[in-house]
Amino acid sequence: MEGEFDNNHRLQVDNVQWLTGLSNLQYLDMSTMDLSKISDNLLQVINMIPSLVELRFSWSRLGHISHHLIQSNFSSLAILDLSGTELSSLPRWIFGIRKLASLNLHDNGIEGSMPEGPWNLTLLNHLYLQANYLNGSSLPRELFNLSNLISLDLTENQLEDLNLNGNTCINMTILEDLDISSNNLHSSIPKWLYNCKHLKSLELHSNHLQGAISDDIGNLSSIIHLGLAWNELTGRIPNKIGTLCEIKCLDLSRNKL
Repeated sequence: MEGEFDNNHRLQVDNVQWLTGLSNLQYLDMSTMDLSKISDNLLQVINMIPSLVELRFSWSRLGHISHHLIQSNFSSLAILDLSGTELSSLPRWIFGIRKLASLNLHDNGIEGSMPEGPWNLTLLNHLYLQANYLNGSSLPRELFNLSNLISLDLTENQLEDLNLNGNTCINMTILEDLDISSNNLHSSIPKWLYNCKHLKSLELHSNHLQGAISDDIGNLSSIIHLGLAWNELTGRIPNKIGTLCEIKCLDLSRNKL
């Protein structure tokens, strides 16, 4: 491998063609390296290794990685970590990795709305998009069709609304952990959230949520951690909260209740 430590003690990689000879490679971690010089052709090289199961490039200065693949060969890839790589948008090819179980894109510079379909992430369990610049007044319906999703983190973005468009169905029936704190939500608590009966942790703190907490809060029978602090919620605290027998942490502070 051609490389040297730069002034920040980060290994700088100039050539990744050597990867093409590793036809049985399953695990590749090049985190914290400086891959900026080879970001243009890196995707094409790793796309030639269909045996890859886990791929990690966190904090590796990969901001200019190609957003387009003519044909994806990531037929075995289950874990993809591109956190802290200075991406400015969501690469389209990611949404075609059918066996992906964990996708980590936190701490990038991803801007704009989350893309509409198609999303072929039918096996996805964990999606981390916190600390970006995602915005918009609604979430794409494809997100709500991720029926195997267990955890979703959208913390520290610029989302404005969580209400659904049209006849969107909620298929996230096994979702356990949802964090949408520190956004710019100005709506009431979305009704669909009250139907996520397997939720164990729900964080909505540090937004501008308005209106009352519905009695439907009692549907969250598995909830352990509920964070609604630092919003603009009004009205009474529903008695149904008293039926949440699994709850260990409840924060309703800094509201108008």
